[in-house]
Amino acid sequence: MIELNEADEKRPRSVSETVSIADYGEIPAALKSEIPITEGEKLLAEAVIKPPDGGYGWIVVIACFLTNIIVDGIILCGGQALIPVWTKYFSASGSSVSLIISLQSSFYYFAGPIGSAFVNLFGCRAVTIFGTALAVVGLLLSMLGISVQFMYLTYGALSGLGMGTVYLNGIIVVSEYFEAKRALATGLAVCGTGIGTFMFPPLIKVFLDQYTWQQTVMLLAGITMHCFICGALYRPLKVKAEQVKQFEENLNSLLKDENEVSFQNRVLARLASTNTSVDNKSDSLTVDSNLTTASSPRGKSDQQFVRRAFNSQKSYVRSSFAERLPSRQLSMSIDLERAKSANTDEIRKLSMASIRDFNRPLNRTDLFFSGSKRSLQTLTSVKDLQKDDSTVEEQNPVEVIKPSSCVETMKNTFMQMIDFSLFASPTFLLFSACGFLSSVGYMIPYIYLPLQSILDGDSPEMATMLLSILGIINTFGRVFSGWLSDRPKIDCIMLQNFSNFLAGTTTMLLPHLVNYPLKVVYCFLFGTGIAGVISLRSIVCVELLGLNNLTNVFGLLMVFIGFANLAGPPICAVLYEATGTYQLSFYVSGGLMVLAGVFGCALRKVSIAERKREAEKKKKKKKKKMQKQKQKISIAYKASSCSADNNAENQNRQCQESRNISMSVFQRIVEKIKVKNETSKSINAD
Repeated sequence: MIELNEADEKRPRSVSETVSIADYGEIPAALKSEIPITEGEKLLAEAVIKPPDGGYGWIVVIACFLTNIIVDGIILCGGQALIPVWTKYFSASGSSVSLIISLQSSFYYFAGPIGSAFVNLFGCRAVTIFGTALAVVGLLLSMLGISVQFMYLTYGALSGLGMGTVYLNGIIVVSEYFEAKRALATGLAVCGTGIGTFMFPPLIKVFLDQYTWQQTVMLLAGITMHCFICGALYRPLKVKAEQVKQFEENLNSLLKDENEVSFQNRVLARLASTNTSVDNKSDSLTVDSNLTTASSPRGKSDQQFVRRAFNSQKSYVRSSFAERLPSRQLSMSIDLERAKSANTDEIRKLSMASIRDFNRPLNRTDLFFSGSKRSLQTLTSVKDLQKDDSTVEEQNPVEVIKPSSCVETMKNTFMQMIDFSLFASPTFLLFSACGFLSSVGYMIPYIYLPLQSILDGDSPEMATMLLSILGIINTFGRVFSGWLSDRPKIDCIMLQNFSNFLAGTTTMLLPHLVNYPLKVVYCFLFGTGIAGVISLRSIVCVELLGLNNLTNVFGLLMVFIGFANLAGPPICAVLYEATGTYQLSFYVSGGLMVLAGVFGCALRKVSIAERKREAEKKKKKKKKKMQKQKQKISIAYKASSCSADNNAENQNRQCQESRNISMSVFQRIVEKIKVKNETSKSINAD
């Protein structure tokens, strides 16, 4: 039987409570040899398609670099050249025309959650080609120029949605091909944004000087078609034959040992046969040889206790296994019923299908992380808000589920990125507010800086060159910010706040920078600041909210940024129409970015306070659970005591009733004798 010392007996345990390994020391070697890794976890190990970190991956980086040049070049630079032309052509207000560009940039970000649902189902190559087709159709339809409202749908919504899908797939496919060198690969790919900002302003100006705006848009559509070629280069990673073979072997082994209960019984039998004793500090655990055959209630509870210790060790093994797969969600769908009745060819097909399912892009928790592997390992030491790292949550790595439809798969992926439960987190709300404020001011200089320069007396060519300078500085700024964030002593949260301050304060000073050289200095400072804000976004997200929440936060944040881009340019256009100058527009733009930096200074304190509050809630919940368990134990003890007392009382009552019956019978006999004696005496007297 199991013997516990006095200190352990005073510590109540619930049936569902997981026994900590630290409580009972090392599990014996007999147990360790039995459960190094479960068969399901072997499946996971073989199912992971390892990123090549080079080779063809560099072709993918080049393709993503080219798509970013095209897509971001049109998104960031098309508005400043086309808004004045459209204002004259449609005889509309600047605010209504600027809404076309706002819708394009908004749907560019809205495409994130929508496109991810298709990526997880159809892959990056197919969705990139589809997004390119959508963008090209939107641009070509806008050539009709029916009305401003028609342009909202075509140039705004359709082209923005398509370009956003192309951009998202580029980031995803680079993350799939690189792990150790991901920071370098992602940094090179996103440099296309700065190069596109450098190339497209003078290119669009040349188009408008030589052709009409309809022909210019047609040329932009032709340039966008090059994304078809880039998307075709997004070759999906293939499953190797050796990997499928090993997966088949593990799957067959899993089918032979599907019943986990019998597996636990084997371990219990091993423990019983070795009569192992585990000692740790003041706690002790002794397993007797009659453990598996115990039939008393005490024996059953002992078995449950050992099974909990078994599950704890199994959870420990799974946690160490999870460390080897930190970016994967440890779950997998296998139709075991189908596999049990399948032949070799069918099992091979099932193995390949399962591996592909496990390696879907959105199954990676670090998909949108742009930092280095070293910084990721440092940041993941922070506890997640929704999961306490002090306990290991047991996960079943192999789930037997029925095949789901395409619509259901897309729905699940979409809901994975749009998780509204995060709105209960103050840290997320503050982080999103900072992103929203900085994004409102982000697009305004790209649209109105050249127009302000022309009002100050600069030539259109010099005004357009400012955006090219801004693009080059933004490119180097992203690389520098990424390098700086990887330094051990750098606080990425404060670095992002400083970047917001830098971009915001210089934008507020822009109306007073009349000379062209001062505007070039502004482009240098603003480009560096906004590059830091964008490149550090995923790193700060992981530091504040944890890696497990990165995909959800990224999806919701893209929605916030989309609405911010929808509001920014029209607001500034309204202010220009009211004042006749862009000064107030730049004041608002810069002020919002500064405000984002101010709010960002409180992010760490809010995050720490929220973690403490979550820890206290868990502690109270655990304490309440322990109290309930104590009450249950007390009630059970009282019930057993009352049962024993009732048995004794029943016996006493029965004895008393028998005694009373005997006494009543004896008294009646005595009375009859007395009556008989009195009767005989009276007869004798007569």
